[in-house]
Amino acid sequence: DHDRWEWKDYGALDGQWGNLEALLDWCMSGDRVEDFWQLWPWVKGYTQLGGRVMLRKKWLSWASGAFETQQNWTAAAAAYFDLGFTYSNSDTPELLATARAHFDRAWQWCEQCSDESRVDLIVNQFRLAIRQSRAEDASRWLATGWQRESCIQAIASARS
Repeated sequence: DHDRWEWKDYGALDGQWGNLEALLDWCMSGDRVEDFWQLWPWVKGYTQLGGRVMLRKKWLSWASGAFETQQNWTAAAAAYFDLGFTYSNSDTPELLATARAHFDRAWQWCEQCSDESRVDLIVNQFRLAIRQSRAEDASRWLATGWQRESCIQAIASARS
């Protein structure tokens, strides 16, 4: 198990990136979404921080659609969340609107997600609403977080 908040040294990953990219593309071309998803936690930070955003968008677009087709709602929500997060770090209104659409799609299936995933989604919906100057939506997302006992418990446990 890896700590998602721990800073990663991606030096070893840099050296093997060509092989990993080929492997992830092979998963995509062979419709092996479960195999891809097992590898994803280990490379998702690198794809965001290491300048691999276009690949990240390509893979997550495929994975989110594949999980939706399979009706694997928990994985679909996670993939749409990661895709929304990718777009939420953009500066253009069009890309921020795309982030919102992906976050909204993830929220559709969020009841089946872990408390931690729900908190992440609520926080990122709130953050995006603030960036887009949608004060009413930001207030609604904040209220949603506080209304859900499981979210409050997840926030409290994250602080300890």
